[in-house]
Amino acid sequence: MLAILVNEAKIMFLRARNLPPAAYNTLVKLVAQGFTETNYRSYLNTEARAYGQDYIINNDIISDDISSIEDLGSYVDDTVIFQCLRNPIAQVIDSWWEDDKDTVDAFRMLIVSAIKIHIINILKCKEELHISNAPALNEVKTLDYITCDLRLPHNNATNYANNIDLNLLESSRSNGSCGRGCGRKCRCGCRSYGHGRGFGQK
Repeated sequence: MLAILVNEAKIMFLRARNLPPAAYNTLVKLVAQGFTETNYRSYLNTEARAYGQDYIINNDIISDDISSIEDLGSYVDDTVIFQCLRNPIAQVIDSWWEDDKDTVDAFRMLIVSAIKIHIINILKCKEELHISNAPALNEVKTLDYITCDLRLPHNNATNYANNIDLNLLESSRSNGSCGRGCGRKCRCGCRSYGHGRGFGQK
């Protein structure tokens, strides 16, 4: 039972990284009691920051020359997506990568945005030593709107995580973040992830 809960939690994480407590409470009621969240978000930030650092070094990026979101999109291929989300995305069926390009592109947009957030933070930390990575970690939490409406085909017989309305739970938290339906703009200026299937593809 615990294995089912952990695997369902991985699907929830792919949909949103800053889940309200009510989301986990709902999942626990559906599956089991006594669940403790695994820190997938920490791994995502660690990997995104490492890729950001590599991008800065390999492209001689300085604070006045931060790459556009489109440039970073070509840098983030399927391997980068998988590395940043390795544990939870392993729950998704293999055919998903080929069968649902729009959803894969949504995750590409998520990783691109997270890497850019960390690139900006890394450059600021170099200029002002008192700055920490905390602002970047908090900003990455705001990216849930890119993926929270997705439904992900996964390897488990259960389908609890896909059936939880994360936007409805989010509204109960009232912390100022929003779902895709509000028309919030992402960092590249587009609305949600409706930027077309060719985003970031070489």
